[in-house]
Amino acid sequence: PARWISTSLLECTVPAASVATSGPAEAVVSITLNGADFIKLPASFLYVPAIVLTGISPDGGPAVGGTAVTLSGENFVYSSSLTCRFGLIDVAASFVSSTEVVCAAPSLAAGRALVSVSNNGADFSASELSWMVHSDAVVASVSPALGSVTGGSVVMVRGAGFADTPMVKCSFSGVAAAATSFVSATELACTAPEHMAGMVQVDVANNGVDFTDSGVQFQFVEEATLSGLSPQRGAVAGGTGVLVSGHNLVDSDALACRFGEVSSPGRWVSSSEVECVSPQAASGVAGSVAFSVSLNGAEYIPSGLSFEYVGAVTLESVYPTTGPSSGGTELFLAGTNFYYAPGLTCRIGLVEVAASFVSSTELRCLTPPLTAGVLPVSVSANGIDFASGEASFTATGDAEVLSVSPPLGSAAGGTDVTVTGRGFTEVTQLACLFGGVASSTATFVSEDELKCTTPAHEPGSVALGISGKGFVTVLSGVEFRFTPKAFVSSMSPLSGPDIGGTRLSVHGYSFFDSDKLACKFNSMFVPARWISTSLLECTVPAASVATSGPAEAVVSITLNGADFIKLPASFLYVPAIVLTGISPDGGPAVGGTAVTLSGENFVYSSSLTCRFGLIDVAASFVSSTEVVCAAPSLAAGRALVSVSNNGADFSASELSWMVHSDAVVASVSPALGSVTGGSVVMVRGAGFADTPMVKCSFSGVAAAATSFVSATELA
Repeated sequence: PARWISTSLLECTVPAASVATSGPAEAVVSITLNGADFIKLPASFLYVPAIVLTGISPDGGPAVGGTAVTLSGENFVYSSSLTCRFGLIDVAASFVSSTEVVCAAPSLAAGRALVSVSNNGADFSASELSWMVHSDAVVASVSPALGSVTGGSVVMVRGAGFADTPMVKCSFSGVAAAATSFVSATELACTAPEHMAGMVQVDVANNGVDFTDSGVQFQFVEEATLSGLSPQRGAVAGGTGVLVSGHNLVDSDALACRFGEVSSPGRWVSSSEVECVSPQAASGVAGSVAFSVSLNGAEYIPSGLSFEYVGAVTLESVYPTTGPSSGGTELFLAGTNFYYAPGLTCRIGLVEVAASFVSSTELRCLTPPLTAGVLPVSVSANGIDFASGEASFTATGDAEVLSVSPPLGSAAGGTDVTVTGRGFTEVTQLACLFGGVASSTATFVSEDELKCTTPAHEPGSVALGISGKGFVTVLSGVEFRFTPKAFVSSMSPLSGPDIGGTRLSVHGYSFFDSDKLACKFNSMFVPARWISTSLLECTVPAASVATSGPAEAVVSITLNGADFIKLPASFLYVPAIVLTGISPDGGPAVGGTAVTLSGENFVYSSSLTCRFGLIDVAASFVSSTEVVCAAPSLAAGRALVSVSNNGADFSASELSWMVHSDAVVASVSPALGSVTGGSVVMVRGAGFADTPMVKCSFSGVAAAATSFVSATELA
């Protein structure tokens, strides 16, 4: 029977084929509206065997749909109407063969759906297969986020919609995980495969086919190795900064170091260095623990390295406690738990220098240039962990020699010098260095002054420095001059007036010019003048105490103001000469007159001298009140006469000596007279003087009287 639907549509149900077929069979189709007249349809109806479904792959997919589903069975026919039905939703199928078709799963609600197939889009197979609709898988994160190119990292993939099915899979940019394990609907454990270095995307497919497009990345990195760590020791309390060296180290939020069983965060420095801080020792006691690094927080790099926990270093004292800010002071540091290591360090203020190991209780280090002031001192056995304490070092202003006085001295040594400057410190074994030769003694006076005694040294100028236990410094180019040893042989004169003023000549050798040249008379100093290498002169000062008679003074000379050479003879102070009389008071210009000078304080001396005008003549000592000397030849006129006990210092008092023109007798008249005398004889000639002392003599017998008439005549 047929059913009228409309004027343009009839429906009828196809009967079973009249003969069973093993393949398609055609049937001619006609319709009748009155049971008598038949209208033949233009196409035949094709009978085909009924579809039988035997398999489905995959057996499930995401709710979003789109999974390519392969259905296997029998009697599939190529047709534009070939259709798959998932639950109540039909989708076109692609003919592969009479035993296989493929169709894309539609979007469905999570759960199970029955799947059937129709060759004509109307008659679906009586056999149905089960299709599991999974909630859509979502990948939110992976941990760790990186691993070695060799694979094997167990990556925890976290998200939602993961299915507990044997088909669930992880992939790393299309490369399947070596293994995938279901943990929960929000977590899978995936073993990373081998992969070239680089960033990859991690996705999940609940059916092993339809992978997410997560955008979540995992980094494959070259296999890392560790080669060392520094320092290799640190305090039990932890806190030591450790620098780890190696190869192929990468930056990561999960970077970590492991000390024994305790881990601490790491900080990436470069592909060959990582930094981390040691945690407190797990056991709380000293000892060695295995050390390693993890780039991903999960897997640790095999290293064979170890880190030793040691007792905390303590610093108890520092010696010396002061030194120049220019550096060079050797410090002796006492404490506990010191040990030999390349990282032994002293920290003075903010400056660090290497330390030398002496024992477990002593270190030494040399101060570097420092800022002047009181600076805290600490030590480290590993160059990282510094001992706390109250030790300090006072860095004085840069030690500098500004001057030395005297600036020169004998090559024989023994000169006491004062070194002035700044920043001097009081240390043991203090010495001044003269061209590298240490002084025989040195005394600290103040930060600005030292006193030293020069050593013996070859003549010449040398650099001056200072030294002491803990530092050696040659400073500022100040020089000291070693001079040949000087000797004194004599002086002249040997005596002089007690009022001073005598010009003293000192004879010897190896004298040199210096602004420190001086003569010393007992305790009185007077400047000296350099004349030559064998002669000095100085002016004798007045006697320090007024004398009523001769008094000796010890005489010394100094070439540098510090070293004194004593003269072989003393200087004799005598009272100054006072002249009271002269007889006669004149004489002929030709000289030769024996002149007697009277006065006070004449002294017997080989240098006793009379001075007539500008001419000196030897005097003969008669007594302390009288000397005699022969008048020299002088021009006519008056000359002042003075006397010197030493041939150098002449009396301040002077007497007048009349020098007459030489008298010449030409004639006498009368030329004879009585033996009884009384004849007035007129003596005529030249050069006669109008003076009470003018006299005539007759063969040595003085005239009874002599009267001056003129320069040419006497009576």
